[in-house]
Amino acid sequence: MSRIRLSEIPHEIILEIYNNLEIPQDRLNFVCCSRLFYDLCLPLLYQKLRTGGKDLVPIARVVRTLVEKPSLAARVRTLHIFDWTRYLGFNCPEFDQALDAYKQECDMKREQGAANQEEANGGDGNEDEDANDEHARNHDICDDNSGDVDVGGDDDDGDNASDDDSIYLKTFDYGPLREQAMLVTRSEDATNYWMEEITIGDADGWVALLLTLLPNIQRLEIEFPCGSFWVRWVLKWAIAGRLDSIPAFKSLSEVYVDWDREDVQACTRNIIPFFLLPSMRRFYASKLFVELAWFEDYWPNEDDLTEAARFSPVTHIEIDESDGQWGMWKVVGICKNLQSFKYNHSGCAGFDPGVFYKELFPLKETLETIWLDIKESTRENCTEDSHHCDDPFPSFKDFTSLRTLHLRMKNLPGLNIQSGDDHASMSFAEALPSSLETLQIADIGSLVNLQVLVQKLQDHVEYALDSTPALKEIAIEPLLDSPQMSELLVKLNRACTKVNIIFHVCDIHDERVNWGAEGFAPHFL
Repeated sequence: MSRIRLSEIPHEIILEIYNNLEIPQDRLNFVCCSRLFYDLCLPLLYQKLRTGGKDLVPIARVVRTLVEKPSLAARVRTLHIFDWTRYLGFNCPEFDQALDAYKQECDMKREQGAANQEEANGGDGNEDEDANDEHARNHDICDDNSGDVDVGGDDDDGDNASDDDSIYLKTFDYGPLREQAMLVTRSEDATNYWMEEITIGDADGWVALLLTLLPNIQRLEIEFPCGSFWVRWVLKWAIAGRLDSIPAFKSLSEVYVDWDREDVQACTRNIIPFFLLPSMRRFYASKLFVELAWFEDYWPNEDDLTEAARFSPVTHIEIDESDGQWGMWKVVGICKNLQSFKYNHSGCAGFDPGVFYKELFPLKETLETIWLDIKESTRENCTEDSHHCDDPFPSFKDFTSLRTLHLRMKNLPGLNIQSGDDHASMSFAEALPSSLETLQIADIGSLVNLQVLVQKLQDHVEYALDSTPALKEIAIEPLLDSPQMSELLVKLNRACTKVNIIFHVCDIHDERVNWGAEGFAPHFL
């Protein structure tokens, strides 16, 4: 039997093999097997791009590849950029301030250089110039090695510097980068400043430039480091229309923002620009806390985004763990067409159903999904009288587009758990909108609460279903140390089955309740 040549294998089969390789490194190895595989599959490899890390080299290699091969840059649909190194430098929150500081430093260097040359026996002026450099950023940008894969690095910092990486950066051709920076800034001074940041090894400047190279990016997964400014500056230029000569950010519709609460600081300034991009529709974030704010005033008068932040095209917001104190309602308020709001609060402090209801009520005609919960790992038995975490919500009857409602049991209107409550006489028929299709009830707390809940649900299903004719699914969070389907729940299940409503008790996976497709989106694709 004769051997089959690679060139004789149908391209469809090769592509099918590639698409069935789930691990990125396996896909990379496959691409490198032959010239045929390389030519056929390399563009697919760049559809989902991942890079970052403490070492600059992986980011630099990606930038170089995309600058030299715009056809590959045009293939990128998803970018995951993580944990890059940020040298604080001038530490100015606004670009104009940083640019002025840079120009002042350049003037001081020129004056110092002229003074050194006037000295008859002034020695080597370069040493004096270096000694007076206010940046003090003489860092070796190759201290760590996170891998040498052109399409990205990994989270492994490594302990030894790579000589090859050092040579790579020292011999890097910055000419094409300068041309790209000039296209973006349209300013010689701004380009000089940007290139200064890039050449000294500030990965923040590299990442910002990388984002301008991706004309068709649709989803950005970004883990901000402490003190990141450049990404925000570039986004502001895009919002202001300064990037019209290049197609950057024009297809970006989904953004996932994340950071380590203990090690990384971020602020609303890095979040708001995404909401103002015309193509943005979905925003996901994790760990948004007021103590992470880099500035005391999130919306200073001198920030021109204040005037621009009147409307956002974002339709879906998903925030997993937050204290809600970072200007969240300012952001939600500009999303006039918001369809889905999913929010997990951190702990009971600050979780006030009355405030949530007030802020979401203006969106009652557009919201299709409301998810308001306390993150499982931060729940506690609240004993503070000043806390409102267990207050019930008012009626959602006016939310005429609402299809999915996810609430903690104590916040569910119409349960009458707390004596003397203003809503003690409210029934589910009065509390739930007729458009509701899915009702999810979390954090039941005790067997007594479960008994009350089951009885109310059963009464509604058997006698008042006309008020919620679209209802087709009821899901509850299981009690700890309780049977998954007790006799109590079996009766409710039977009542639901008779009227074609799906009832189920969720399972627990990785210490989190599995709410299925209606749950929180995965952090990263």
